[in-house]
Amino acid sequence: MRTDRGAILVSENPGDTVVAWIASRPLAGAPSVHHYAAQYVEALRASDPTFEAVPIADPTPAPGKLLLRTRCRRGATVLDGRINMVVRGDQVVLRGFHVPAGNASAASPPGAEEMLKILNSFRSFPVAQRQAFREPREGAFTAVVPAGWNASGKVERNGWTGATTCEFTAQSDPRGLTKVCVPGSFFQFADSWFGKRFMPATQFAAEWLPAKLPVKGFAVEQSEEWRELLPLMWNEVAQLGMDPRGFEITTARTTGTFTFAGTRLRQRIFTATLRSARSGWMDPLAGQWFGLLPFYYHAPESEFDSVDRLLAGIGRSFHIDPNWRQRQAAAAAQQQALANMMFQQTMASNRQAQQNFMNAQHRIWANQQHVSDGIMQSWQYHNAVQDHAMQQWSNATLGITDVMNPDTGVVHTVQNDFDQYWATNDGTIVGGSWATQPDPSWHQLEPVKL
Repeated sequence: MRTDRGAILVSENPGDTVVAWIASRPLAGAPSVHHYAAQYVEALRASDPTFEAVPIADPTPAPGKLLLRTRCRRGATVLDGRINMVVRGDQVVLRGFHVPAGNASAASPPGAEEMLKILNSFRSFPVAQRQAFREPREGAFTAVVPAGWNASGKVERNGWTGATTCEFTAQSDPRGLTKVCVPGSFFQFADSWFGKRFMPATQFAAEWLPAKLPVKGFAVEQSEEWRELLPLMWNEVAQLGMDPRGFEITTARTTGTFTFAGTRLRQRIFTATLRSARSGWMDPLAGQWFGLLPFYYHAPESEFDSVDRLLAGIGRSFHIDPNWRQRQAAAAAQQQALANMMFQQTMASNRQAQQNFMNAQHRIWANQQHVSDGIMQSWQYHNAVQDHAMQQWSNATLGITDVMNPDTGVVHTVQNDFDQYWATNDGTIVGGSWATQPDPSWHQLEPVKL
């Protein structure tokens, strides 16, 4: 059973080949039910050229009433049906059905009696007076509740994560025995052996969630797949800017009981679990899954059946304001941009501080090196004076000649142990022959001229 564009449908199968339906449509100025029927059939034929309808004799004729026999094709299946139109004020009440066609000579299609029983079982009920609730501080969401009920709601923001949730409750009595709650709760899990493996909503609601509910002793009676919740989940995913087709989504309705304030209450919980259907490290949601609790409600066991649909309707009426959602998205984007800018500024400041520190260290090292070089040069100069004097004496005595390399500063002494000399960075003098391959960091010395 479902609604489609204002019509209530009772279908036997997903293909809708056996369907009974009822709807109310505006007469829209048609002077009679026959004129309305002509417009109705013309509109249907525009979308389904196989649709045909002809008036037939009504067993219970009355003014403003018309009975049509219909026929259409659904693939290879021919469908035979009836539509009953009755004018009531400025509205036309339409009741109809179609089933696979049987014997063309039969007075009525197969299963017509069963279809009529379904249509005759529909009853109208007086509409309860309702009132709209709007979140008072930010206008974040709205809901429709029965008149006289106590409703409250607020926007909750997590100071650590910045996550925003909308919380709403409506109850008919001061103790909250009959109550609807939209908690705005969601739970994030790592889909791994070290975390918690993905669970369908039926298992999630029956096994993991009860311990997190604000009730004690909740006993699960049934946890069933609930596809009516899927459109809500698809919409929520789409509102986040993602394609719902890229997610695996399961939904459930879980029923159980618990005792509160001495009264046994029956409660229904609506849950969903979802994870990305894609795989790979490029997916930011890979390896994660989420459990959601859109809403739940409860009432005393003795009254539950009579208010079940009312409570479910309140839960489904909860609606987040799109303008508020847009403002939240804009604020979040602005905060993210500000955070990114501050992060970049901090990184730039850190890099500058690191560069300043390195420059200071380099200057200190350069000063130390300069002092060390000055001391070494003084020592070398002193030695060079003595060496020069001694060498002059030795050269005179032994006939040895000193040769200076003006490009490298290396002293070459004839008839000495080495042909050439070098100084390392720490001042060590290294001698060698002409075939010596000096280290590139060594410095060739010049003869000291006094």
